Amino acid sequence: MAGFSSKTSVYAFSITLAALLLQSFVISPLEENFRTDQYVSIVSFVYISHGVKVLLALTLGLAAFPAIFLAALINALLFWGVSITSFTGALIGIVSLGIPLILHNASVKKDLWHPPIFNNEVDFSALWLYLSFSLIASFANGLLHSALYGFHNDALPFYFILGDNIGALVVFLFVMMIRRIILLKTIRELG
Repeated sequence: MAGFSSKTSVYAFSITLAALLLQSFVISPLEENFRTDQYVSIVSFVYISHGVKVLLALTLGLAAFPAIFLAALINALLFWGVSITSFTGALIGIVSLGIPLILHNASVKKDLWHPPIFNNEVDFSALWLYLSFSLIASFANGLLHSALYGFHNDALPFYFILGDNIGALVVFLFVMMIRRIILLKTIRELG
């Protein structure tokens, strides 16, 4: 991707790792206080990291994937230790995110590295892209993670899908709030 730099990679890594750490240190412990199901330790009902990863995939394309994978792997190693599950979980996250990106870019005849949000030839709204990417990636993530954990419960894939998409919605609303604040500030400065 033209214009992608090591500085952008550091930002993508930092944003992803910050979201994962916020998830691990704040959101997950809060959920553990309120949820009683046996899967509270492996699946969140508000997984904001998914929304951040979708946003990075849309804005940076495949170029964001090494930074996302590294951040996910570091987070998994911190909380799950060195194991095949840590590596596989981080890999599943990237594969799940790659599916909608590859499908989208192939359908609009763009190279695989192309960031979909900057595709001006196709009339997709940013919201539609974000929600469709989130849904497809969370479906793949739910199935693959459930397979990793052995499908102990038929509802487990649904838990992943629900948590990923609620988290993505929270991230989208947060980004829209920040965008509105910036726009209002700019209008005041110009006016």
